Amino acid sequence: MPKFVITVCVTADTKQAPGDFNDPKTKGIIRSMNEFNLVLVKAGIHNRSGGFFTRTRGVQIAFADPDIDKSEVTSKPYGYQSFVSAFWIITVADHGEAVKLARGIPLKTDAGEVEVKECPADGSATRELVVGNVMKAQEEQLWSKIEASLAAELEGS
Repeated sequence: MPKFVITVCVTADTKQAPGDFNDPKTKGIIRSMNEFNLVLVKAGIHNRSGGFFTRTRGVQIAFADPDIDKSEVTSKPYGYQSFVSAFWIITVADHGEAVKLARGIPLKTDAGEVEVKECPADGSATRELVVGNVMKAQEEQLWSKIEASLAAELEGS
């Protein structure tokens, strides 16, 4: 059966739960999430899940250059469009079942958006990317040869 990752994405406009774990609102959210997780575990489809601290406990790394030594690390506070605040990895029959489960996540309307993506279990996405890049390089070499051949042909005319 395929695996899916479900992520909760929040933005700057999203109202997040307070970080105080003694706060009643936070306790209620955690209780609801734990109940949701228990349903997944009992169904035998829960692989892993977790949540993240707010962005103030992280850094952002920007890769503006293909050379990894040119990456830029920004400490708090850093800007963002959205970020992942929680995730689940589940194994279900198909995309429809994953979406159905994701719709059951106990979130409030202002708590962010949920994304559902299939995870290739056999690494096929990585192979497709590598093969695609090799084919692209070969295609570029072929076009260079064709252009050189045409240029030489035109010079000879």
